[in-house]
Amino acid sequence: VYTDAARVSADIPKRNPQTAFVIVVDKAGTVVAQTLGTAWQSLSIAIPEGGAALVSQSTGTSDTLRRFAAVGVRLSLQSSPIFVPIGQRPRRQVPLMTNPFRQDVRERTLAIISEVVRGYDIGGIIFDDRLRYAGLDGDFSPEAKSAFEAYLGKPVRWPDDVLRFGYQFPTMERTMTPGQHYDAWLVFRALALRNFLADTVRAVKSIKPNVTVATYVGSWYPDYPDVGANWAADDFSAGFRFLNPSYQKTGWAGLTDFVVTGCYYTTATIADAVARGEDIGATVEAAGQFSNRAVNDASWTYAGIQLADFKTKTPDDLKRALQAAGATTQGIMVFDFSHDWEQWRPVFVEAFKTPAAVPHLAPDSLADVRRQHAAKRAAGVIDPPAILYRGKSGTGF
Repeated sequence: VYTDAARVSADIPKRNPQTAFVIVVDKAGTVVAQTLGTAWQSLSIAIPEGGAALVSQSTGTSDTLRRFAAVGVRLSLQSSPIFVPIGQRPRRQVPLMTNPFRQDVRERTLAIISEVVRGYDIGGIIFDDRLRYAGLDGDFSPEAKSAFEAYLGKPVRWPDDVLRFGYQFPTMERTMTPGQHYDAWLVFRALALRNFLADTVRAVKSIKPNVTVATYVGSWYPDYPDVGANWAADDFSAGFRFLNPSYQKTGWAGLTDFVVTGCYYTTATIADAVARGEDIGATVEAAGQFSNRAVNDASWTYAGIQLADFKTKTPDDLKRALQAAGATTQGIMVFDFSHDWEQWRPVFVEAFKTPAAVPHLAPDSLADVRRQHAAKRAAGVIDPPAILYRGKSGTGF
């Protein structure tokens, strides 16, 4: 399917022009032209705005188009979902993920974590940004369906009651239509991950109470309903459509000893962005500030920066980013530090020349912060509105 006639001309000779057949449809899907692949370029057929060219390569498909897609015929597209194991799903960032709705998977994961905690002198367990689903289209396994029906207390049309993916014809742009239980689905899958994290914390603390449990996530919070990871506090309120009272309660920050968010920008401050005419949300300061608000005193918040992003930057750029991270949160994580630390060693020596206590190693201080937060809530003190900066989707993801 092509929307650019020049690409059709370029691609047909690379494939099988002798058997190729081309039909052109307008934005309503009505066939306005058909031709042999060998004649396409000489005819200079234009693709109408909003329309497309459909090119077949095999003799059988070409014969079908020639017979049934005559000029004036209006075509439509029907699709149906195919459920495949995650390893068979193409073009995805994460090739494999375990199924959180299988009891044996949860038990084995907890057994591995418990064995590490019990058998080794470790400081803590931190989940990287894989305590989530692979995307909005996962997990639709039979176990997920059964668990969701049990959660709702009734059967569902699967997957249409949750969501349905489709394609606009003739442009073939992918669409997503929410079903009647879409909001409940977002809550359900986020709750499953929160409950697993709660089980992990209980298992770890029962073996060694001083071993910390933490999570790393990307700082752009609106990415995370799609992958079921609500890393905010369970009382965080902001102007997001998905953040209804039920979804709010799936927040897991309060289960952890600290939350690291990937504030992976090279512009340090909002003022820097304003001076350069850049998006103020794409700054370490804005990302750290929002992360701190989202965690909302439920845990310590540490802003992460990615050292590889600074390869073409100056030492002063890195200094300012570190300062912005430390100024907006209670700590700093540096990703790729082990790869590039020699180049930046003077910067880190200067930035951290004054020793400081690591907040998460003082559990009484976090308990005190949580008590003060609860007291404010009990007294009816309302937090100021959270500022929703326009960050970049995928940052730290």
